Amino acid sequence: MSNHGLRDVGLEITTGCNLRCAHCWQGDKHCTQMLSLCEIKTAIGKLSEMGATTVRITGGEPMTHPDFWEIMKEASQKGFSIVLRTNGTKIDETAAKRMSDLPILFVEVSIDGHVPEIHDLFRHGRGSLQKSFSALRFLLEQKVPLRIKTAINKNNVGSLLDIGQLLAEKYSGIDMWSLVDLVPVGYTEQQIRDLMPDPHSVVASMQLLDDWINSRKVPFRVVGSALQLIADPQEAIRQNRELKSPCGYRNGYLYICADGSVKTCAWLGCTLGNVSAGLENLWNSGLAEQEHATPAECLECRYFRLGICGYLYYVCPGIRCFQEGKEFLRLVAESLKIDSG
Repeated sequence: MSNHGLRDVGLEITTGCNLRCAHCWQGDKHCTQMLSLCEIKTAIGKLSEMGATTVRITGGEPMTHPDFWEIMKEASQKGFSIVLRTNGTKIDETAAKRMSDLPILFVEVSIDGHVPEIHDLFRHGRGSLQKSFSALRFLLEQKVPLRIKTAINKNNVGSLLDIGQLLAEKYSGIDMWSLVDLVPVGYTEQQIRDLMPDPHSVVASMQLLDDWINSRKVPFRVVGSALQLIADPQEAIRQNRELKSPCGYRNGYLYICADGSVKTCAWLGCTLGNVSAGLENLWNSGLAEQEHATPAECLECRYFRLGICGYLYYVCPGIRCFQEGKEFLRLVAESLKIDSG
């Protein structure tokens, strides 16, 4: 039986999406997988009985699921706090109003550029940036808690400050802006050289953002592992060294995939089983408690031993290391005058 109570669940209701983002970790979407409404209702009911309190609705694009609103209603009626991760293109004024009546912790919308030439190209969806900006306005008007996520990539690394300034000027009511790193899975792994930003450019961009944040009162939190490694490296190193497991991921968490498989983390290939076997049985089987060994290449890596890695490029059995990541960490070590030899 698990020693930790289940609290938080990632619920991937579909792998389908109305966009074809260059970095999608799902990869090829020609064969969409989707949990049925019956499967989802059964899972939500059992999760409630098991004591879970938060459900993170994700995909794909979760709003493409034909029963999306029924799923949101079911989670609400079972007492869950809801996190919705979306590209925002399907949120109009009516949808935002419906969301304002639900127990939503926050809606996370992806914004990967300040102009269509960057965002729409990355998301492979003409007009998607304008639709996402409209979603931000509708959600803020309805006072729905809102966060923005930006994936740092080769096309936007030089204009991250422009995104931040635009958000501060026009959408200052957001709670948080997260700058996330690309990881080599799905489409990103297939075209890693075309997507990964130059490490020197990442350092320069993070320095610009840090100066901007410190020079004025930014109306929302700005977070990101690359940013913290540049802005407050000693704190990043301290936190890395305090992690109790290879990835530092929280206990009391399950991830349910659109094909019905159940994992302790979306990134891991191994599964605990299928929802058809019963979520409580899977949770109490002991498999959820098994620790995943730190990859051998990490144990041998100087940046992992220094505590620099593990915060930006996650030390995860499900994600391989890559050269751009190591080069960024070398630059951080060099700036700190740390002996990394």
